[in-house]
Amino acid sequence: ARATAALAPFAAQRTAFASTLVGTATENLCLRRVPGGKRDITRSALGDVCNRNPFTDAHGGDSQQLVAQGFLEQGRTFGRADIAIQNAGGVRIDIAQGNINVGTVYTLLPFRNTLVRLTMTGAEIKQTLEDAITFVLAAGGNTGAYPYAAGLRWTVDLNRPASQRFSNLELKDASGAWVPLNPAAAYQVITNDFIADGQDGYTTFRSITGSRRENTFLAYADSFLRYVQARGSVGRLPQADYSTQVFVDTP
Repeated sequence: ARATAALAPFAAQRTAFASTLVGTATENLCLRRVPGGKRDITRSALGDVCNRNPFTDAHGGDSQQLVAQGFLEQGRTFGRADIAIQNAGGVRIDIAQGNINVGTVYTLLPFRNTLVRLTMTGAEIKQTLEDAITFVLAAGGNTGAYPYAAGLRWTVDLNRPASQRFSNLELKDASGAWVPLNPAAAYQVITNDFIADGQDGYTTFRSITGSRRENTFLAYADSFLRYVQARGSVGRLPQADYSTQVFVDTP
């Protein structure tokens, strides 16, 4: 009882802070780990508006895609970044149309992750994506490993052999044009420290060490919060900016 009484003022402050307005969502932003009509199609708390949404089936979760975009822009604000990659399972809820408060953001991104900047070749980036999808498809694998990216888009065909499932990888350059990802070129990749350490099957990320790995010390939930605050309102990104442009599932 004494501990509860001592903590009560802090609990009240926490509740007040959680209700602080960050911005607004102009439309429902659906949660979906894997695109398509057969995997992970009942996860959305918004019901059929998301679970039976043709756009979500084709391109995946809006909330995951928006988080990746927020991380890319924060990476650029505090250093350099060409691409952001986020695992689907690190994003936990839909963003319903209406107000977004601090509590929404920390429910969306509830883990104590930070953002890491990795210097990688285009070939290593492609292999990272291949690692992730192999983990999704493995026996006992996890749909949460499915990759979302900002500044990078692709075609993925789950029927192809391992390491050949991703094609048509394109990078959005500084002018806003989409250009082929160069396997030999070096790029700055922003990601969270959980998958940067090789979790969820992201084994190639773990191999990026030494001067090619930098902890930005940006808290990932706070980074997305600042992204929303800077805009005031957020909605579904343009279709051309979704990382999964074409998704082909197994029969």
